[in-house]
Amino acid sequence: MLKAMSVGLCLTAASFCSTAIAQESQRFQMERTDGGFMVMDTHTGTTSFCRESGDRFVCGATSEEKSTESDVASLRKKITELEARIEALESGDGSAALDLPSETEFEQTLNFMERFFRRFVDIMKGLESEETQQEQLPPAGRT
Repeated sequence: MLKAMSVGLCLTAASFCSTAIAQESQRFQMERTDGGFMVMDTHTGTTSFCRESGDRFVCGATSEEKSTESDVASLRKKITELEARIEALESGDGSAALDLPSETEFEQTLNFMERFFRRFVDIMKGLESEETQQEQLPPAGRT
């Protein structure tokens, strides 16, 4: 009895495996269209349009796939540039350092900020003195 159950379990497992293998083998999916066939690679998601030309089929990338290829090329270029910049920054190469202001520009900025805050403080002091002068005046109509 135990032997029969183990054989049954093995057959069931084998049928599941064969179903999975059959599903894996269907990599390409084809759909008929007016002018030919749309072919989709189920693993990568890329699509191609195929049409009959004489005695053979000619397939070309769809516009979506072409734009994806240009996007991928653009992203690869950006990755290469960023990797080069990271490498230069990590190696301490001065040319790749961040664009920091020169000492003169830094001093000019500090002088500007100092003048701004001094004027701001002067304005605040002026407002405070006006406020205290108004408090010291007797109310209108009273002597």
